[in-house]
Amino acid sequence: MGVGERGDRAVTAAIPADLKAAYEATVVNIFGDDPAVWSFANPVGTHDRWLARRGAVAAVVITAWNPFSRSESPERNTAENAALRSAIAQATLPWVSAVGTGQDGEWFEDSFCVFDVPDALLDEWLVTFQQNAAFRVRIGGRVELVWHERFRCTPEHGIA
Repeated sequence: MGVGERGDRAVTAAIPADLKAAYEATVVNIFGDDPAVWSFANPVGTHDRWLARRGAVAAVVITAWNPFSRSESPERNTAENAALRSAIAQATLPWVSAVGTGQDGEWFEDSFCVFDVPDALLDEWLVTFQQNAAFRVRIGGRVELVWHERFRCTPEHGIA
């Protein structure tokens, strides 16, 4: 059976309010030659020029730390992120290092900012690395969350 399936019916879950709030309160610092800071406070179009300078139309920030928001050891998180970095390299997509941090500064997760990730590949990574969501910015847009498939068939997403 696939993720989120029991028999022939899909199993979905509502996005817990505290989980959604934690993601929306996250600040993402992107490193490299052309650093950026992403947050939900950024207005639409804030990152258009940044994406254009990179020759990209979109970017995602994803991690393999703390699968499904369960705290793991630094060793396990490092090993999982190494596996994600290998998956990114195999996809031959450009990337830079990033880190997501809670606004209170009490937690952080080493991450990757990957450019022009196809939707199907992002979904695959969310499932494989057991992540609730990834952050995405597109030209003409604002920071948004791409939720794991187990959260997608909810009234909140317009599919009841």
